[in-house]
Amino acid sequence: MSWLALQSGALSFPLYALHHPMFCWVNGFYRMLFGSRDAQIEGPLVAVIAIVASLLALRFYDKLLRSDPRKFLAQGSERVVARAEPAL
Repeated sequence: MSWLALQSGALSFPLYALHHPMFCWVNGFYRMLFGSRDAQIEGPLVAVIAIVASLLALRFYDKLLRSDPRKFLAQGSERVVARAEPAL
């Protein structure tokens, strides 16, 4: 299987999860700055920002969680346990 097919498959869920929040953010920010909507500018801007955010989420969250979920979850539980211990 080609590298591009593998990367686009891995990117599909982060892109799905982040495209709507990125659309809302860009739309709101654009309306705040310019007072109107322009789909010819907002559409490509949303696409670029959503792809970049998805790549970052894939790199710094998804791959870490998929590589060793026990290590990822253990780090969080150690913090919770450390906070729950009473001070002497």
